[in-house]
Amino acid sequence: MIEAAANGNLPEYVSDAFPNSDSYWADIVADAAAAHRAGIIDVVAAFAHASEERLAFGCQQFLQDVLPMLVFDQSQVLELVVGLSEQSRGQGIPYYLSAWFSSWCEAKASRPWALLEAINTGSAPDYIRHSVCHSGLKVSRRRFLPALIRMAKNGSDDERWSATNLLGRFDGFHAHELDRAIQALRAAIRREKGAAVVAPLRSLLHVAANIAGKESEGVAAIADRSNSNDEHVRNAIASEMMFSISKAPEPLANAAFQALMAIGPGEDDTIDVVDQILSKTMAGQLAPAAHALLDHLLMSRSARMKKLDATATAILNSAPVSRSALIGTWLRSPSFRHFDAILEISSGVGENTPTFEIDMSAWSPEEALRAIRRSSAILLAFPGTLASILVSALRTAPISVRNQAEHLIFDPLLMTFWVVSRAYLERAVNSGPRHARDAIHRVLAAHDAYQAAIEAAYEIKELAPSEHHRTLVEQKHREERRAISKNAMKGSIFGEIFPTSVMLYGDAAVYDVYQSEDESVRQETQMVSQGFSTEVLRFDMVEPFWARYRRDMLLRDETDE
Repeated sequence: MIEAAANGNLPEYVSDAFPNSDSYWADIVADAAAAHRAGIIDVVAAFAHASEERLAFGCQQFLQDVLPMLVFDQSQVLELVVGLSEQSRGQGIPYYLSAWFSSWCEAKASRPWALLEAINTGSAPDYIRHSVCHSGLKVSRRRFLPALIRMAKNGSDDERWSATNLLGRFDGFHAHELDRAIQALRAAIRREKGAAVVAPLRSLLHVAANIAGKESEGVAAIADRSNSNDEHVRNAIASEMMFSISKAPEPLANAAFQALMAIGPGEDDTIDVVDQILSKTMAGQLAPAAHALLDHLLMSRSARMKKLDATATAILNSAPVSRSALIGTWLRSPSFRHFDAILEISSGVGENTPTFEIDMSAWSPEEALRAIRRSSAILLAFPGTLASILVSALRTAPISVRNQAEHLIFDPLLMTFWVVSRAYLERAVNSGPRHARDAIHRVLAAHDAYQAAIEAAYEIKELAPSEHHRTLVEQKHREERRAISKNAMKGSIFGEIFPTSVMLYGDAAVYDVYQSEDESVRQETQMVSQGFSTEVLRFDMVEPFWARYRRDMLLRDETDE
């Protein structure tokens, strides 16, 4: 190790020695610390001016272990921090030095203030300011709290950002000190413009959400800037509440939701954050505010449901009663933007599509008729979903609409999808009011007759290709696939480096991978059979243009929306 240090290769030596046994590594760290104290090696010079661009992980672990064992003055600390920061492409204090640097600053109350003065005079880099001030608050709040308040008011952009972040996120303030910090943050929120308002607003919201009795400060801060129509304010509110919404007092959460109601099209970054908030609040005491915000996003065209994927997942995973109530509200709405949300929230294939039990008993006939016609025209690709909506209409819609619902279950639903929709109806026929069960029985009987008529004239077995002909065609396709696979392996760079021979037998695949001319490694993979099926729509088999015509007829009374 001493020889490596003399030749300027101490980082390489340490990197090669890691990892090893714990006792061997501990001996290296202890020997290096002793050699540094004796003046035989200089850890600072060896690593602060290392030739490689980024230290290897072994070197980082070595510094984490050895630096707490050594004594340094301010100049040596700065030399090491600056040198290693440059090797980290100027990204600030390297993460593996942060704990040691903070503990060094906090070891003596005078050190943070001395470093702050060095930063102000330009003899220390500005990127250590935040860490220095945080350590200063721990050991000397009497000096650093007034300094941060002045910095928050008169400092540069970076100084104001650092000061306002620390004033709101330092958890060691006494009550009177916290009050002074809150006053400084309130003043900064009123004073700052544009993106500069984000740091003080987020800090004050952090205080309001996490410290009992301070929620009124957050509510007042939101009120101070809610009328400014500043998207930076909305982004700050959303970004902070995303982490605090689950523990924030209800008045603060409601104030935040109210401020976010001003979100408009184009605020994509804020909408991404709001998506996470909504996914956590669609149920519970904040559900009314969350539903109102979601409705605003949809109706203002600020976001579509496919962009709010976390919210969509939360809705689909919610309790069936609350999920169906929300979908029912959207179905009842005259706006197509709500119906678009239903279309985009519906996902899956076959029996995996979501189902809803909608209560239409309080709807007008016009509302129910519009809902089932729209559903039949647009949700046909999700037969399980459409079947659940139409069955809900059979059970709870006004009497004048039930005949239309019964007709739509047969045409287009059952005529298009024979399997999934029928399976749902066969389950639904055993529950619900008598009139709905009778209607489902009639529809199933009509579908039986329809299916029998189609199957009677659909396939003429005498005109189908013979078994011999089908075997020849399949053999031809198999040979074509094998030739394509062989040519792909020949053109692959990996095929040239690792030539393989493949032999199939029984229920396993064996691969011989040749590492040299005489040496190979055999790998065996058990073969399994996997498959899936999905129902194919049958309307186009009957009449190619009928599906589009039927859709247009169902929507003929809709507006241009």
